[in-house]
This record gives sequence, structure tokens and C-alpha cells, in this order.
Amino acid sequence: MVEQAVLDPFGLPEPLPQVKQDGTAFIVIAGAERDALREAAFFGERLDADQMPLAGVLVNRLQPVS
Repeated sequence: MVEQAVLDPFGLPEPLPQVKQDGTAFIVIAGAERDALREAAFFGERLDADQMPLAGVLVNRLQPVS
């Protein structure tokens, strides 16, 4: 039997109880492009709204070798 996910106003599934346990934290990783940073900001806000700790943000930027 497949369980139906409960969706919030953004159409995202509710987080599993396991990810809200003490000691769990999240790191948001994004590329250095505008759209990727916008999505990372949204995800960080979503973590805050769900009372899940954000441990850090990493912006992945590739520097070409000259």
C-alpha cells in the first residue's frame, strides 16, 4: 500500500519525523548562479519554517586554472 504524502501550500511533502530529531542539522549547498542561490535561500527559509536547524551554507564555485 502506498501512503499519500501530506502537502503544504507550496506543494512540498511534510518532512519525516526522523529529520527533526535532536542532533540533526542541514547544510545547504548551491552553485554560484543566481537561480541556484535563490533556490538555496528558499530551502533555508523552508528549513526555518519547519523548525529544522541550518548548520551552514556552502556556495560551490569553480575557479578555472590559468
